[in-house]
Amino acid sequence: GKQVLQKTGTRFERLLMRIGHQSKNAPVELKIRCLDAISSLLYLPPEQQTDDLLRMTESWFSSLSRDPLELFRGISSQPFPELHCAALKVFTGRKHLHLEELVGGNQVKNTVE
Repeated sequence: GKQVLQKTGTRFERLLMRIGHQSKNAPVELKIRCLDAISSLLYLPPEQQTDDLLRMTESWFSSLSRDPLELFRGISSQPFPELHCAALKVFTGRKHLHLEELVGGNQVKNTVE
């Protein structure tokens, strides 16, 4: 299924950008639905975590926004616990995702496990 989406090329990338934009700018209920969709799209079960599929989902994550980590940091700073949970779900389903987190102004490489 994911590889079929990838074959749609720029159309799917534009869709990812729209989902990322809605995750930031839409009403809370739509933000949560967008985050759930992102989580589902990016999740790979351990047996499917091949190099090709990992690269593909990493590129999808990057297509969500010019700075996807800042996008999720901004979502997490909003005063809605359901948004926090939905944003966290994106990352907890991606144990293989390498993140650069801003800690006290310093960039630190970290792996979510």
